[in-house]
Amino acid sequence: MSDNTIQLTKEQVANLQELLTVDSTIAQLIELVNDPEVNFQKIVDVVEHDPVITTAILRLVNSAAFGLPRRIETVAHAIKMLGLRQLRALVLSFSVMRTTSKVEPQIWLHSYSTSVLMSGLIDTNNLPVERDIVLTSLLHDIGRVAMRQLDQSLYIELNQKAEQEKLPINEAEIQHFGVSHDTVSDWLLEAWNLPDSIRTPVAYHHHDEPPDELQVETALLQVVDYVDLKARELPCKDPSSELMEAVGIQQEAFDELHEYQKMKYPELDESGIIGWPSDDGGATKRMQNLEKANTMFPKFQEEKDSKTS
Repeated sequence: MSDNTIQLTKEQVANLQELLTVDSTIAQLIELVNDPEVNFQKIVDVVEHDPVITTAILRLVNSAAFGLPRRIETVAHAIKMLGLRQLRALVLSFSVMRTTSKVEPQIWLHSYSTSVLMSGLIDTNNLPVERDIVLTSLLHDIGRVAMRQLDQSLYIELNQKAEQEKLPINEAEIQHFGVSHDTVSDWLLEAWNLPDSIRTPVAYHHHDEPPDELQVETALLQVVDYVDLKARELPCKDPSSELMEAVGIQQEAFDELHEYQKMKYPELDESGIIGWPSDDGGATKRMQNLEKANTMFPKFQEEKDSKTS
């Protein structure tokens, strides 16, 4: 461990309020979705007065993760499809992204482009995954923002160290904070009372050992995180070979996905915060034309074929 270190604790992270410095609309929505006796129409009215949140909700509900047979056009219908649990996660995501895009734009842009890549992989491979997974992608690195908020100078130092030594950021974090951002992200998500379907993939997205549950979602998050970081030429840890084998992911597709993401992420970076979720909804035409990325989940294809035969 470096001389310049601190031992980060769960209590410090849980008490971190700066990440949820929000505007009046989001503050009102957080209050409403936390009320078990909330009037549904009040939520709809608040959402409809914010065009950015309205657009995001409609895009999310119509994304590949939901797999709906027809397009949802109204806010009321979209919120009913989301449910209060996912609406709460979405509202918290907006709170975080509006802060993150100002203080740590590169973290936000990485999170945004991984969420779009995630949606594309689900779409092209027709994967049976938790509907939370796109939001999970967006929130997976929130621990990095928390660590920066707690000690900005130390976090800048470790980022420089990681860049100079070509060290994955999670390894540099452990050296300086005694813990890495995947764990810190999970602490925050727990403090915000978000479900295991979001917390587990986030907590394990740098682990070698597979979790007991949500292995497919965790594997997908490891893949999109790795592919986007590599496309951006940032040091990154390879996805767990044990986990990839457990869920049957063909790792030969990673190089093809890397080349695709090298072309895709600059477009997404240009759209910035107002572009999320992507208008693509799922896969772009370029992804649909990828050969290996569209056959990288043979186990699920075999299961689908057996059900239809």
